[in-house]
Amino acid sequence: MASVFLDLLDSEVEKIRRLGTQVKFGSEEQIFQEGDGADFMYFVDWGRVSLYIDKFNTKVPIRTASQGDWFGELAVYNGSRRTAAAMAAEPTGLLRVSKQDFHAMLGEEPAIEKKIREIVNSRNENLVLEEKMVNMDSFHGKDMHIGIKGDPSLRE
Repeated sequence: MASVFLDLLDSEVEKIRRLGTQVKFGSEEQIFQEGDGADFMYFVDWGRVSLYIDKFNTKVPIRTASQGDWFGELAVYNGSRRTAAAMAAEPTGLLRVSKQDFHAMLGEEPAIEKKIREIVNSRNENLVLEEKMVNMDSFHGKDMHIGIKGDPSLRE
């Protein structure tokens, strides 16, 4: 899934990065869990971070974030809970940007806020369309039963 920062200029992403404070995580150290509140977003300075979901006690990888990548920005922007977990795959240095600092910056930078809002709205519209297509394909979630009563060749 594309990041909400992809359409931002490098200088705009740098404004967000400048809000961050350096934090370090050891190998296999948990950064956040699925379902946690989103108080921070992260930029990877060095190392690697594994992003995954936990299904039946099995870690299902989503992607790996490495130097120059970022993660956690959508939940911070929306004020929602984490939809995945993050763990350092090796010793890792991150810039951690707080939700409060990020939203304060967006208030001071309406052009950046507008770009992010448009990306989020477009993504939400696409999700709604995909959901409608799934519902159409599955006949609105109802099972379709085909009777064989009238065709003697299909009976035992």
